[in-house]
Amino acid sequence: SNSADPKQFHMACLAQCPGVSTTVAEAIVTAFPSWSEFMGASEVAIATIVQPNGRKVGPAVAKRLWSLFH
Repeated sequence: SNSADPKQFHMACLAQCPGVSTTVAEAIVTAFPSWSEFMGASEVAIATIVQPNGRKVGPAVAKRLWSLFH
């Protein structure tokens, strides 16, 4: 992975957050490709992102991310 690539940087930042795996980070970046879009997303929008395994990100992780960044 190339840390100079904005998508990789976005995923790496998210994956550093408690409870956010690289799979969850990738699902979030797929839903909100730019950092600006992610920052503009509601807690509910983040919670309802579906991961490749079919599970949603969920309210606990969404709340944690929302609290960290807002």
